[in-house]
Amino acid sequence: MSNADPKNLERLIEFTRAHENEDPAALLLKGTPEGIDSRAAAEQIRSRQKARSKLPHWYAAQDIVFPPPLSMEQASSQVAAAYKVRLLEADPPADHEVLVDLTGGAGVDALAFSQAFPRVIYVERDAGLCRVFAHNASRLTARPPEVVNDDAAAYLRGFRGQATFYLDPDRRDPARRRVFRFEDSSPDVVALLPLLRQRAQRVLVKASPMIDLSEAVRLLGDVREIHVVSISGDCREVLFLLDIAKPTQPTIRCVELDEAGTVYAFDFDPQAERTAQCTMGALERYLYDPGPAIRKAGAFRTVAERFGLNKLAPNTHLYTADRLVQNFPGRVFDVDPQTGKALRRAMGGSAANVMVRNHPLSAEELKHRYRLRDGGERWLIGFRDAAGRAKVVAAHRVA
Repeated sequence: MSNADPKNLERLIEFTRAHENEDPAALLLKGTPEGIDSRAAAEQIRSRQKARSKLPHWYAAQDIVFPPPLSMEQASSQVAAAYKVRLLEADPPADHEVLVDLTGGAGVDALAFSQAFPRVIYVERDAGLCRVFAHNASRLTARPPEVVNDDAAAYLRGFRGQATFYLDPDRRDPARRRVFRFEDSSPDVVALLPLLRQRAQRVLVKASPMIDLSEAVRLLGDVREIHVVSISGDCREVLFLLDIAKPTQPTIRCVELDEAGTVYAFDFDPQAERTAQCTMGALERYLYDPGPAIRKAGAFRTVAERFGLNKLAPNTHLYTADRLVQNFPGRVFDVDPQTGKALRRAMGGSAANVMVRNHPLSAEELKHRYRLRDGGERWLIGFRDAAGRAKVVAAHRVA
């Protein structure tokens, strides 16, 4: 696209900004003015709409050509990219000079790394994406990365020296369906490991939130840290930091981010998790719901031990106490006293938020049973207790 006539490219960018709130599908049917490709305009609008919240820095820029929607979908958000920079800056190798992004894509991470590393190399096998990134990088930073149009394996075979390598494999199969295992992604990180171990100081791998952590550690080897990253309450990515020179048992960091940065970080040892003290107990005044990163990482016993909480049931990942604990990494609720028919009368027809953990009914089914409207300050929470009984309580969120 950046090979297009500059005037046509300028018109496309202006058209995209002027029509950014339109439905791209409707635009394809309606058509565009002469000299503006309707399909390209629809794709630009779709990507720009995604960038509004995901990449506000890009969205605010005046002269950006957005990558295709599929690339934008897999790209890191601005907040997540900044976290990766902090992760690598926290423990730099002695030769903290070169970072190679072997799966450049939209280039969000490469641009973020360029603010911390003296030399960043963006490697991407798709020539079109390379052109778009080169166009954007020169407008988004004073230190644009070097752009190399090459396959990751081929580039590694010709690379000389040592570097920190970053990989975010394409998690779509040839039919563009989502996949999450390393062997189904492109490139296959595990297949690249022999080449990486000869050339890497560190390797940072971004994986799907669906990845099995234990299996990933077994396949990758040399994993020093696992970072499970949640953004605004949604688990978005899992990062594996491989340290070739310092093999050790991995630790896990569960992170919740908002637009301003880190809300909390909860570190734990997966081996210690197996022996952590965790007792079951009946529901008390306060109910504790660990964040999505902690649930994904499986720190179910450690979080109970560390904060002195009882677990409601072995497979109900909710916790309770008669006191309010500070700095809990998740949501805290003050449970209302009504139960049974009194609860149904009190809640019937009102507005509430619904959450279920290990309950036989879905959130939507509970909402229908209690005739609830969405929203409001109250919560309806369904769960199973230690005896396997289905329970429903009302609660208010504690700030």
